[in-house]
Amino acid sequence: MTGRWPRARAPYPTLLVLLISVSSCGGPPETEVLWDTYGIPHIFASSPEGLFKAQGWAQMQAHGDLILRLYGQARGRAAEYWGEEYLDSDVRARTLSIPQLGERWVDAQDARMSRHLRAFVEGMNEYADVHPEGIADEVEVVLPVEMSDVMAHLLRAIHFTFVSGPNEVPARMRSGLMEEALGEAFAGSNAWAVAPSRSASGHAMLLANPHLPWGDLYTWHELQMVGPDFDAYGATLVGMPLVTVGFNDHLGWTHTVNQYDGSDVFELTLDGNGYTFDGQTRPFEIRV
Repeated sequence: MTGRWPRARAPYPTLLVLLISVSSCGGPPETEVLWDTYGIPHIFASSPEGLFKAQGWAQMQAHGDLILRLYGQARGRAAEYWGEEYLDSDVRARTLSIPQLGERWVDAQDARMSRHLRAFVEGMNEYADVHPEGIADEVEVVLPVEMSDVMAHLLRAIHFTFVSGPNEVPARMRSGLMEEALGEAFAGSNAWAVAPSRSASGHAMLLANPHLPWGDLYTWHELQMVGPDFDAYGATLVGMPLVTVGFNDHLGWTHTVNQYDGSDVFELTLDGNGYTFDGQTRPFEIRV
């Protein structure tokens, strides 16, 4: 690693250096991804767009097949792509309008986040273009990745899995994965903050301990991102562009998975070709 980049706050493990430049991933000049012996990418870039583009490239290199499968499910088209076993997942995604909400969320982003999101997606697509051998044939159908795929995946994972929780979703709408991973009793996790006066070092400490299974949309991607006005180390759930559990020079942040009343489910009364709501019969909205 050259001297033009800030060094990490803790010593690196042995680094396996992979330089990413204009010729390799289409990113801007002076963009590097350094892979250490634990398979963790340390990403350095001279612009925010270059940083997020390299982050998309690195995630696709490390988890491309999984990410594309998750994006296909977030589109509500997994059964179309991979067969009937994904039908329940698609029904749930479409019932909850996850693909449509993903598109609305893209439109709702401010200019800065839109640039970051676009660069992240460009990095993933360019990795797949340059290294088609790194992507399984069966998931190539999802390419190219769209910005709405990232938002729909985030919604499916965070809002419709963690926030609502399996106990808040009728059994006929739960995914097999959700029941297998979390069971009927939605597991919890924890985080601990220690004040400087309570620690041996005299520094504040934060323990991040999210209890999640290892696999599918629960898979973590550890990384470091260093760029203009941005320096963070931590982890994100695969397919997401930001460090969701981590620290920088000033603070640390984390989240937990705990059971709480995060949603309400109502059973509607059917009436002919529609349903009763507020004393009136409304027709079903039909999407083919």
